[in-house]
Amino acid sequence: MATIQYLRSTLAIVSSKGVEIMDLESLRTMSVPTFPRQDGGNSNLAKRCEDGRTMGMFRLRDNLFLLAYDEFAMHVDKHGEPIFAGPPIIEWESNPVSVAYHQPYACECLHPLAVGRVPFATR
Repeated sequence: MATIQYLRSTLAIVSSKGVEIMDLESLRTMSVPTFPRQDGGNSNLAKRCEDGRTMGMFRLRDNLFLLAYDEFAMHVDKHGEPIFAGPPIIEWESNPVSVAYHQPYACECLHPLAVGRVPFATR
């Protein structure tokens, strides 16, 4: 199942296979996350993203987003590149069925009656 999120001048199409961002003015699309080719240090993270199931993308502030997968979540900038200032990856305690965000918590929904919360700063 896919969801569509309106993010000012772009649309984010989130499916279990990944996230596509479409600029509404130019109609250009890009896949998120993006990893710079010259940076080989992100190959493990890129592999985890490729193998994981995308759960959602949440705006934390203008240039910062939380990209959630079934095993972890990570911060990306407005260009879809991972941000490594601060905690770059949030590891879930188990495998969530869905993920929700309500500042300052990212919630992993495990079962209709059980929710684990992960607080983090967005400043």
